[in-house]
Amino acid sequence: MKKIVLLSLAALAPLYLAACSDQSSSSSSKSSTGSATSSKVVKKPTVAITTSTTGDPKSIDVTSTKMYKSNVSDSSWQGNIFKIDGIKMITTKPFKYHDDDDGIYNSKGVALIKYSIKAVAFDIDGDTNTSNLTTNLGGQTNIDYMDSQDTDTVNKGVTRTGIMVFPLTDNPSSIKSLRLKTSIDASSTKNDSSKDYDLHINLSK
Repeated sequence: MKKIVLLSLAALAPLYLAACSDQSSSSSSKSSTGSATSSKVVKKPTVAITTSTTGDPKSIDVTSTKMYKSNVSDSSWQGNIFKIDGIKMITTKPFKYHDDDDGIYNSKGVALIKYSIKAVAFDIDGDTNTSNLTTNLGGQTNIDYMDSQDTDTVNKGVTRTGIMVFPLTDNPSSIKSLRLKTSIDASSTKNDSSKDYDLHINLSK
């Protein structure tokens, strides 16, 4: 399992974000592009990270944290709305992160993505633990689903928020854009439709 014990949910809260959706059963991925604007830079001394399944959390020095608002949103999946409300890019001293599928990442920081799902047409299963993130510099990492917070089931007519956590192999301060790929499903035995998202987010200063 991907292990990276980060900030508490309270510390993750100041994020805001939006994403995309499609219409047919087994909808295919449709790319969306939007921008995110920087608000401020804040300094944090350390972050506790568990870098392996058998180790205790390690205190990793944090160099800086930059927060971005976002306007990425998609309602093409039968009116259901997936939004990215904001992104927090955390620069740390280098650390090794053990991923179940890809082995060891030589990580230089962490990305936190706050998103929301509004179920308009039917109930939605908000499990996003197969997500991955790519930067404009070529780094690609899988979601840290142990420390991310998904929305669980989102009932029709309800909006719920979640936070995705990704280790970063590129220097966060040099990243100009992100590509987020994730999938969600309808939450019903009578509805087997799903949606693959391919979201492009520009990190504007």
